[in-house]
Amino acid sequence: MRLSLAGVLAEAGALWRRDRPVLWPLIGLFVFLPSFALLLALPEPPPSAPDATAAQAQAALFAYLSANLHWILIRTGVGWVASVTVLSLYLDPARPTVGAAMRRLAILLPRYMAAMVLMGLATFAGLFLFVVPGLFILGRTFLVGPALVARADHPVLDVARDAIDSTQGQGWRLLALLALLVLAGQGGQIIAALIGALFASPALPEAIARAPAAVLAALVVSAVALVTLLAQVAVYRRLAARHGI
Repeated sequence: MRLSLAGVLAEAGALWRRDRPVLWPLIGLFVFLPSFALLLALPEPPPSAPDATAAQAQAALFAYLSANLHWILIRTGVGWVASVTVLSLYLDPARPTVGAAMRRLAILLPRYMAAMVLMGLATFAGLFLFVVPGLFILGRTFLVGPALVARADHPVLDVARDAIDSTQGQGWRLLALLALLVLAGQGGQIIAALIGALFASPALPEAIARAPAAVLAALVVSAVALVTLLAQVAVYRRLAARHGI
């Protein structure tokens, strides 16, 4: 049976409407504020020279990312706190409160982080070498994070294997869902930059001039992150029940 992406997004919307008094403060604290701070703190990437080769442009980008890697890692780690907490609220069999979910972070976060890093490396390798395998990995590993939270008392490798098995025949549809969310985020970022440019003024300090665009971009990042998490919850509920995990 094929997964209904419209049904997944509809359920994610229903969860948001029901639980937004709890979800928005969590996402605001752990996604919006760090994203906003990062956008203000990071300097603008240096422009590429008109006569720069592709290799030189890549080297300049790598140098920029390396110089600011610590801020990016901090932002990513804080975002994972939000991910584990939100997933726990819906998928932990104990149905914890927000406080109880956050107290379990010491148990859940290390395995979640390790899995995210390994999946990221595998995806990068697949994209770098052949592109298509990397995209396929993104779709097939969509439920690994939720499964690690839902089955915290099971070995990590067993949980990851079962989560990947549960997406058999659904990998490309899940990739399409991810692509839709990424495109929505990219479109929102472009709109945020255009609106921010309207309010920017050379007479203002740089941080103040960049603030409107940073606020809008952080809102887009937060919205996409939340929709992605709620979509993971909806997909996990459907496929986990179907595969008995």
